[in-house]
Amino acid sequence: MQDLNKIMKKLTAFLLFITASASLTAQTNLPIDSTTKKISFTQTIDCKGSKAELFDKSVDWFALNFKSSKDVLQVKDKEAGKLVGSFIVYNSEGGPVDANIIILVKDNKFRYTITDIVFSGNGQFKPWTFEEEVNPWKVGMMKKGINFIKKESISSIQNLISSFRENMSKPSISEGF
Repeated sequence: MQDLNKIMKKLTAFLLFITASASLTAQTNLPIDSTTKKISFTQTIDCKGSKAELFDKSVDWFALNFKSSKDVLQVKDKEAGKLVGSFIVYNSEGGPVDANIIILVKDNKFRYTITDIVFSGNGQFKPWTFEEEVNPWKVGMMKKGINFIKKESISSIQNLISSFRENMSKPSISEGF
């Protein structure tokens, strides 16, 4: 019986180690901003076009990718070449995942930043940020659910970035009309 207890303890310790390692691996693969210590998907890209053209392409992209770009955009400053918005990244049964997006444009280049990624919860589940190591007991959600929400949200962000980059490399909607 003592041998069985020892084996069970070793097996439990091994499983805890594997789970902790997988969780740490998932956390370290995300881009962390060295200044803010927040997950931040950001890139500056050279792109043919004037500041005004790139700004208009960005606005068009918002209109095509969100149900209501007016609800998403909080700042739309053409002179400064700046768009700032908040949007739902992923909507789970447990509640939405929200993020902020900042787009800056200049002649022949643009920068996007997606950051402040937060699971907002729905009352039954408590909110948490993507930077924190979430304690399932404190948020009322199983680790499997937390990991699923993180995976789906990151995938959604990556798809959104691909869509934006592709849109910025295409001719403007009004070109050739």
